[in-house]
Amino acid sequence: MMINLGVIDILLLIILLAVLGYASRKRAMLQFYVVLVVVLIIELERLVPGTLKVLGDAIRGIDAINAGLPHVSIQPIISIQ
Repeated sequence: MMINLGVIDILLLIILLAVLGYASRKRAMLQFYVVLVVVLIIELERLVPGTLKVLGDAIRGIDAINAGLPHVSIQPIISIQ
């Protein structure tokens, strides 16, 4: 049985809207942002296959630079405030 990708997109959108409704009632938007990031990663990987591998290689490249240059510290940290 094949599942149409449009159906998956609709299901992800429904899940995202359900989490938004739940998070807005509870005044806790962290759940919404977590689901949003997961949905964006899934969609990005579907639209541009291999994106996650390239991102992983870039992070490993930063780790290699840090290992090779002990006096330099590059921190790929993303923080949401």
